[in-house]
Amino acid sequence: MPIRPGELWVADIPFTSGSGSKNRPVLILWVDGLDAVVAAVTSATPRSATDVLLADWKLAGLRVASMCLSGEGRS
Repeated sequence: MPIRPGELWVADIPFTSGSGSKNRPVLILWVDGLDAVVAAVTSATPRSATDVLLADWKLAGLRVASMCLSGEGRS
């Protein structure tokens, strides 16, 4: 199944301390071959003015109201 921008997937996200990682939902922003840029999805309170609330979080299969952390793009 190809990964497409706009989809929610689960990815292994490393902790900032480097001590491990955790499977977390991510929003696919851009895909080029085997490379992808994603944004973390969280139920935590907003961290910046650029974080985006996901209006259809239930439809997307998320368990709780969530937002996309737009200031934390990962590749």
